[in-house]
Amino acid sequence: MKFSVLISVYKGDDALFLKQALESIWDYQNCKPNEIVIIKDGKLTLELDSIVDNFAKKAPVVLFALDENKGLGEALRIGVGKCQYKWIARMDSDDIAHPDRFNRQFAFLKNNESIDVLGSLIQEFTGSLENLTSTRVVPERHLEIRQRHKLKNAVNHVTVIINKEKLLSSGNYQSMLFFEDYFLWARMMMNKCKFYNLQESLVYVRVGNDMIGRRKGFFYAKNEMIFYKSLFKINFLTFLEFIKAVMFRVPLRFLPRNILSFFYKRIVRS
Repeated sequence: MKFSVLISVYKGDDALFLKQALESIWDYQNCKPNEIVIIKDGKLTLELDSIVDNFAKKAPVVLFALDENKGLGEALRIGVGKCQYKWIARMDSDDIAHPDRFNRQFAFLKNNESIDVLGSLIQEFTGSLENLTSTRVVPERHLEIRQRHKLKNAVNHVTVIINKEKLLSSGNYQSMLFFEDYFLWARMMMNKCKFYNLQESLVYVRVGNDMIGRRKGFFYAKNEMIFYKSLFKINFLTFLEFIKAVMFRVPLRFLPRNILSFFYKRIVRS
């Protein structure tokens, strides 16, 4: 089963983390992708450019550079158009794929042809893989995923393999600041696409770097309101579900950092 890996890179990314991410999907992967589509979301640093250029010498890289930073949603939308295979695997520029990630996911897809989006659990870490901190668990089967998705994202974006045709027929990635993937999954569910999450961790995700701080304040709350209004407009949420989601999520953005951290660990990410 031929497939593409899609990655977006921008100037704020860490060069060492990018190098480790790229190596994890090529050098150490048991099932290698047929192409790795890298979107440069605006001008990169010299160090990042060097990492990408050196990697392209040993791996089947398709490189596309945007003149200016467009944001993740737009970068991925463009990147999907550059992917030539039926299946698109997502990967972030600072995470590390399990060596058997693609092998295990495609073994499942071969025996479950009705699945359009296949994800997995993630293992979070700080600093190095020796410092594993927690596992982000998501529901396994489609109906569970859809129900959970009404209140919080039920798919780990960096773990997914997506059917490109179904992705495009659902409107592709769109600009929805902080919620690009969450919004895409909802639209794909409305388009009768089938989801499944393997109950094993196939991607190691870096935490820290003020993850909680980026989810605080009026700006984040404003964009969260826009997002949930969009879910209501496409009829993914009923009016009561919309009110429930807003009342549960938006007030968290104004809590002190330590209390918000507690909610994320014990409630939002559980």
